[in-house]
Amino acid sequence: MRLLNVFTGRLEEYFGSAIPSYAILSHTWGLEEITFSDIQNIPENPRNLSIALAASYLQYPILEAGYHKVVYACRQAIEDGYQYIWIDTCCIDKSSSAELSEAINSMYDWYTQAGICYAYLEDVLLDNFSSSRWFTRGWTLQELLAPAHVTFFGKGWTRLGGKSDLANEISIATEIDWETLIYPGWLRKKSIAQRMCWASKRETTRLEDEAYCLFGIFGVKMPLLYGEGGNAFVRLQEEILKLSADQSLFAWRISPFVDTYQSGCGIFAPSPKNFEGSSSIVSFQRLAETAPYLMTNKGLQLDLPILVLSGYMVGLLDCQPQNDTSTCMAI
Repeated sequence: MRLLNVFTGRLEEYFGSAIPSYAILSHTWGLEEITFSDIQNIPENPRNLSIALAASYLQYPILEAGYHKVVYACRQAIEDGYQYIWIDTCCIDKSSSAELSEAINSMYDWYTQAGICYAYLEDVLLDNFSSSRWFTRGWTLQELLAPAHVTFFGKGWTRLGGKSDLANEISIATEIDWETLIYPGWLRKKSIAQRMCWASKRETTRLEDEAYCLFGIFGVKMPLLYGEGGNAFVRLQEEILKLSADQSLFAWRISPFVDTYQSGCGIFAPSPKNFEGSSSIVSFQRLAETAPYLMTNKGLQLDLPILVLSGYMVGLLDCQPQNDTSTCMAI
């Protein structure tokens, strides 16, 4: 793990138990970000990061917004007693596909292990918190859920409050219950459909990142294959299937925003968008023992109770609306 020393402006690498305590930044990317190479090229100043970055900024004034963001975050880390901070724009060498893959597969853990997370909502003044672009991006979902402590800052690094202080507003904006927001351990108690629903209205720049940004939400590790398009989300569901028997994975709906018939996904959803409206779907345990799932070259084999309705056969899933125990989902 590569960390930025907030006093020297140098990147330092640590592994395993040697990783020191650190702060971490959550933000949305813009066009003026300080990158790994920018940090590598700044003049070394062992006592003042702001001066070092300012020297770089004078050489590359187009990076003004990114410069201020890094300086704000580092100053806050110093104020909170941290020597190190992790910032995705400059702590990952994205020219290395191996390093990028390791970082994306580790990112949820890194946010979980951070002493504090600073969420910078640069488009928020005072009264538009819940309408921030930050709540619409795919990657910020794990950055909201993984850390135990998140402090939100608005434009100009104005403190907005902590995650617990703003839990009700965040819950309304995200459809995530406040218990899951406040207690990270609650995440694993939520059904797959509920977790997918939280991602259903979020966007990513790359199509593959719709899946990659959810690795930590589902405890999945898998290789990155940029260029595979929507198949990344199918692979994600196949990996989830290896870890969980939660059948709410199949409780998705046809979406007007996704061409389901052209996707060729079969029983798997083509996109997180297909889980929109599934925030109340919970799983339950059937009394009878069920056979394990079997993935073959012809598709997925699973045993479901069959019901005939109006001439159609439907398979009953072990999941239902949370407030309607008389109903179950079916495919």
